Amino acid sequence: MATRAHTLYTQHKFGGALELYAEAIDKIHTMCVVAKPESRIRTPSESDAAIIDGFVDALGAALATNQSADAVSIASRTQGYLTQIGQEAARQGINATVYIAGCESIRTALAVGGA
Repeated sequence: MATRAHTLYTQHKFGGALELYAEAIDKIHTMCVVAKPESRIRTPSESDAAIIDGFVDALGAALATNQSADAVSIASRTQGYLTQIGQEAARQGINATVYIAGCESIRTALAVGGA
């Protein structure tokens, strides 16, 4: 999913990339937060940074080029997911910096994009 998002981004299809990166973060959220602890197949990881960075880049580009009418709502939902994943990471003693920084980057992108 993140690979397809990156491909769309390189093709300047920023709205589509934004949606796919958001979907990838939604999946991470489901695996790390929503799933019952005994059935989780994944824990939060710093390797999520590439997906988060891709989301932020796609958000900025989508806002700058007006390619996503839903960019603000997608960003808000994703920011909530990142907050919850970061809280779960901290609860497990895992470094949550990547998720906290992702939330800050989304706030910045929305402010710069005029949203």
